[in-house]
Amino acid sequence: MGVWHIMPDHELGGGGVMIARLLQAFDEIGEAGGHEALLPVNADPRMREVFAGLPHRIGAFPGRGSPVAMAADILRHARPGDVAHAHGSRAAMAASLAKLARPSLTVIYTVHGFHGLAQPGPLGMRRRIEHLLARRVDGTAFVSDSDAALAAEHGLRHRGPAEVIENGMRLPSPSPEAPRDVDVLFVGRLVYQKWPQAFIETVAALPRLEGRAPRVVMIGAGEMAQEVDALAERMGLENFTRHDGMALAETQAVMGRTKVLAMTSRWEGMPTVAMEAAIAGALVMGFDIPPLRSVVKPDGDALLTASEPAALAARLGGILADDAARVALAGPLQARTLERFAPERMARRYRALYDAAA
Repeated sequence: MGVWHIMPDHELGGGGVMIARLLQAFDEIGEAGGHEALLPVNADPRMREVFAGLPHRIGAFPGRGSPVAMAADILRHARPGDVAHAHGSRAAMAASLAKLARPSLTVIYTVHGFHGLAQPGPLGMRRRIEHLLARRVDGTAFVSDSDAALAAEHGLRHRGPAEVIENGMRLPSPSPEAPRDVDVLFVGRLVYQKWPQAFIETVAALPRLEGRAPRVVMIGAGEMAQEVDALAERMGLENFTRHDGMALAETQAVMGRTKVLAMTSRWEGMPTVAMEAAIAGALVMGFDIPPLRSVVKPDGDALLTASEPAALAARLGGILADDAARVALAGPLQARTLERFAPERMARRYRALYDAAA
C-alpha cells in the first residue's frame, strides 16, 4: 500500500512543513519507502527546498486551483489500494473525487484548522463542504482537540474513524549561550486568519526598553502585505523589519535568537510556528484561542490575553521588562514541547489510522 500526501497549496505554510516532517517521521520508523508527497506544479522555491531529499513528485495541478485537476493528478499517480492522504479541505475534495473514479482508494483527511467552519462563506458553502467531506472520506485526523470539538459542535458525522493526532517535530536546539537579540517575532502568512494588523498594533503599543524601541521582526508575505507595511509606517514603528519570506532553517535560526513569539491569529488548527518557537527556546504569547492555549498549557493565563492589541501589548511589555520571568516560563515550555510532540508518535498513529480506515 502506497501513501500519497496531497499538498494543495503552492506557498509554504505550516501544513506543508508538517507534511515534510511526517515524511521524515515515517522514515525514522522504517516506512519511508511507501510514502510520497504530491506537490503543485507551481510549488514555490521555499516549498521545493523543504521537500528536497524527501520522496515527492511535482504534479500537473496548480496550487489552490481546481480540485478536479488535483483529482486527475491523484488518479495518474496512485495505484489501486493506495492511500490518498489529503492535507486540508481542498485536497480532501480532490481525493474524494478521485475515489469516485477509483473506489479502492482510501482517503484520509487531515484537518489543519477548520477554515470552512471559521469562514463559512456565501450561503455557508464551506460549512456544507465540511459536512460532505465528513461523510465521504474514510478517515479523519484532527491536529488539535479544539478542531475535534469544533467538528462535534457543528454536528459533523464521520463515516470512518476520526481522532486527534497532534503534529510532531524534532528540531536542533539553539545554544543556551546564543544571544536573544530579537525582542518580538511574528511568523506567518499575511492573511485574514493570522490578523497581522493586530500584531502591528500590539508592537506599536509596547513601551521602550531601557530607552530603545523593542526590536521587532516579522517574517511573512501574503495578500495583506501592502496594508501591513502601510500600517507599520503610519504607526511610526522603529527598529522594525519585515521579511517576505525566509528558508525554513533561517526562520528557525531567528527563533533561536528571539525572546517572544507573538501570535495574533483569529483561529488555528495546531499552530506549528508556536511549537517551533518553543523548541527554539522562545517564549510564546498571543491571543487566547484554544489551540494556542493547548500548546502553552499550563501557563495559558500568564501568556495569553483577550484578542485586543492593547491587552497583549501590556502583557508583552511586562515580560520583556523582566528577563528572569521570561526565562522561567520559556525553559519549562521548551521541555514540555520537546516531550509532547515526538514525531515517531505522530507517524505510528497515522499508520494505525490508515489501517483502520482501509
